[in-house]
Amino acid sequence: MSSWEGTSGKETQFLVEENIAEYVFEILRLSECKDPVVKSCVQVLDLLSKADQAFKWRPVVGFATLVPVLNYVADIPFHPVENQTLKLILNCISDFPGMLSSSHVTELVPVLAKILKKHSDGEIGMLEETFILTCSVLVAIVRTPSVHGNLNLQISIKEAMQHAVLACLSISEKNPCQLLHSLFLLKEAYNHEGNSTDSTEVELRQFIVNSVQNICYLGLEPTSVKWMRKLSLEYWKHFI
Repeated sequence: MSSWEGTSGKETQFLVEENIAEYVFEILRLSECKDPVVKSCVQVLDLLSKADQAFKWRPVVGFATLVPVLNYVADIPFHPVENQTLKLILNCISDFPGMLSSSHVTELVPVLAKILKKHSDGEIGMLEETFILTCSVLVAIVRTPSVHGNLNLQISIKEAMQHAVLACLSISEKNPCQLLHSLFLLKEAYNHEGNSTDSTEVELRQFIVNSVQNICYLGLEPTSVKWMRKLSLEYWKHFI
């Protein structure tokens, strides 16, 4: 793996154009989540992702492989490639939201909820980057068409949001950055709920409003007020 780290941008692009990423995804698929293989493959994919446009669509081919890999690394505290796996998933959903099917979301959201639940339960700490990436993946998911109108998925997303909020409010030294990412997640979920009168969706909207109030009143200490000034009025008007 160390021999890859000095790879230049041109070399990386050449490797991507030679379909190395596809081979790596196939190795990952056949690995049955054996740790050394998972670690090496994800690290290689992370390096190949530096090729930007040349690599951009490649994770779409291997997306179905990345979800079980995330499920595996999420069970291992501070796994060295957890964040890299989250980044690959995030970039894929953000760049190609239309490729995300309901089955993908059904499989992925409980894994994200599991990551946040461990943090909110105090079972184990979490790197700030992991929390931010997890919330960012959830934001990307709620923006996709596959979530709209699917009540079962909305219930799963609500559970994940609950753990995100609890994680922020339960840690002894509240992190302003984590608080803001929780607020952003809640804001995006609220924006995409529309004005449905379905009881589940109404309950979800009410949960979002209550959560925003809890974060603002319980989570934002005086020392964190300066962070709030970075939020635009556009951000807050959805909750007024």
